[in-house]
Amino acid sequence: MTVCLLALRRTFRSIGFLLLLGITVGAVLFVGLSDTAGRKAPAGVCDLSRSEEGARVVSCLLENGFFLFDDPLHMEKAVEQGSIDCGVTLPADFADCVRNGDIENAVQFVRSPSSYLHDTYLNLVSAAIFRERAPYIAAEGFAGTGVTEAEMLEQYFGMLGDGYAFAFDVVTEDGAAVPENGKVKSLTMGTVADFVMVLVFSSAADLLCGDFPAMSRRIGLRQGMKSVLVPGALVRCALITAAVCLSLLAVGLCEKTRFALQILPAVPVYVLLLLGTGCILSALLPGREPMRLLLPLFVIASLALCPIYTDAALLSPVIGAVRAVLPSYWLWRIADAPLLWLAAALGSLVLAAGILAVRYCVLEKYAWRKNDKIFS
Repeated sequence: MTVCLLALRRTFRSIGFLLLLGITVGAVLFVGLSDTAGRKAPAGVCDLSRSEEGARVVSCLLENGFFLFDDPLHMEKAVEQGSIDCGVTLPADFADCVRNGDIENAVQFVRSPSSYLHDTYLNLVSAAIFRERAPYIAAEGFAGTGVTEAEMLEQYFGMLGDGYAFAFDVVTEDGAAVPENGKVKSLTMGTVADFVMVLVFSSAADLLCGDFPAMSRRIGLRQGMKSVLVPGALVRCALITAAVCLSLLAVGLCEKTRFALQILPAVPVYVLLLLGTGCILSALLPGREPMRLLLPLFVIASLALCPIYTDAALLSPVIGAVRAVLPSYWLWRIADAPLLWLAAALGSLVLAAGILAVRYCVLEKYAWRKNDKIFS
């Protein structure tokens, strides 16, 4: 208990750590509770057909996050500027395309390379078009039975108006429903992942490259770990975990951001895994400076490659392989199976302890003996 209190006092004397911890809490709260981040990126629709079929499709799309544009050029400019995620234009012959089954030419879809939900919106467009095409498919099946196409259309759209037909649920590739607040969840996880990575890695570098080496040479590796390294790491990791979890709890109190509660079990596992990895890197690197140079690279790579704003792995399979080695990407994987990753976290701590033992007991054995003679 005494060593933990001493470690707590040393931690509270670290202004940089406390400042970064406060910034982390503020960033999680800001992103998680931001109205702008919580809104689904809008899409645009422009109807050049002026047909009943086009009007029904537009009405369906407007209910699902689309904005109406009068000019397709204005819509394309909005996509280029990033004010909307993507856009769809119904051409003048839209009704004929639907009736004849020429679905490929029924719409013109535009998106920017950095669009976030274009697949979701494209699925909504496809569902709305299929809803218009379905009665003609049914009418072809009833050909020769005495049921006319006009009767089929009347019955179909009557049922559709009463809500008895074609209720579509857009799902992701793995079958999960697309959340309305998918973007704010991704932004919140990205904020937690990057800030916690910086906090834990910098803490590991400070602990291993601060007073620990000199004290371990003076009092021994085992005693140095018991009195400096382990208590310092526990205190800092406990503060980081508590601060982040409390921030996520505050975000999760809002009805629209209950997803934050689902991230909570992953946070302590993520912190432990980062601690083990940070200790390994700090033990292998000479001093604090290399870690300080690596951290910005980790953050930049995470922002570019991890699925925070867009899934860059869609651009190239190689990116999907590269991002798997980025610490901040691990939070996404841990959130899916926290208990499974707990074993990896504990394994990283054991490996870190082994590397530390090799470094300080073997590689610096001569230097330690020399210092022992001096102190004796």
